[in-house]
Amino acid sequence: MEYWNAINNIPCIGPARFNKLYRYFNTMEEAWKANFKKLLAAGLDQKSALKFIVYRKKINPAQKMEELKTRGIKMTILSNHDYPALLKEIPLPPAVLYYVGRLPKPREILIAVVGSRKFSSYGKHCVEKIAGDLTLRGIRIISGMAIGIDTLSHKICLKNGRATFAVLGCGLDQIYPASNQQLAQEIIQNGGLMSEYPPGFKVFKQNFYARNRIISGLSQGVVIIEAHLKSGTFITANHALDQNREVFAVPGEIFAQSSQGCHRLIQAGAKLVTSAQDILEEFRIPLPDGKENSSFESSVRKPRNKTQNKIMDFLSPQPIPIDKLIFLTKLETNVLLANLTEMELDGLVKKNGEEYYLT
Repeated sequence: MEYWNAINNIPCIGPARFNKLYRYFNTMEEAWKANFKKLLAAGLDQKSALKFIVYRKKINPAQKMEELKTRGIKMTILSNHDYPALLKEIPLPPAVLYYVGRLPKPREILIAVVGSRKFSSYGKHCVEKIAGDLTLRGIRIISGMAIGIDTLSHKICLKNGRATFAVLGCGLDQIYPASNQQLAQEIIQNGGLMSEYPPGFKVFKQNFYARNRIISGLSQGVVIIEAHLKSGTFITANHALDQNREVFAVPGEIFAQSSQGCHRLIQAGAKLVTSAQDILEEFRIPLPDGKENSSFESSVRKPRNKTQNKIMDFLSPQPIPIDKLIFLTKLETNVLLANLTEMELDGLVKKNGEEYYLT
């Protein structure tokens, strides 16, 4: 595999050009040693063929493999049996996949959960409920470890003691964002970090477009939780559609900017989801009778009195500030707070700062 790794370290050789070499030459060693004429015959343009030869002189294949070992980074290649089968199906899959921890197992079902970097308390609640319930049914969550919904998704998996996977847009010798160093270490305990980029490859904006095709490519479907109209999350959704993957979107408040992207996706044909059950049913994964509730349904416990029934009329999974509840219910502040406290203890509502929402 050292020649696969060596070629992958040449900056001008991306998935498309690597694929041309793979299809033309019998082995990647042969591709590595090819002269200018043969590289052109394989389909490289003159500029790329010249760069290939120049960079080749600077790279020692055996030394590059030793660097991987020293850093604790493993790799698999497109022709290996342990290369994820779903990923092989996408247009231009990465020829080399680096990983720390482990790769997804053949029978594991992965669902991607992605969304806004700046999430609301509503988005947080959706992640906790939907991603949390998916993990408890044996689904593995995959995301990009970006700040926001991605990070929340990974953390809820770990909180439930389940494996999760992250795909990075840089070499695995560095963690991006740096604030997720600890999260990365926790992920590799049971799951893994993956990247198509070799060690030393820095973070560039364009990497994330390519990274997102791997996230969707490894998954059975993609769940979008909060996305602005110009969100990069649309890139993942588009990759999913191109790869014949299911796209799910969680609806939100119609006036919230963070919900506009999800609503646009739903209008375009994405499946509207309000619970993990909607996703599990799509893949015909059986649910235990009576053990799964919609994340948009209130608790089976009933309000204690008419006042609490009245309060329930103004609550939803979308958090609402206490001052707005006072205005809507027309209740005295002390009466409202006392009843909300009882409802919270009964599991009817949850509190986030000065906001309340249905569980």
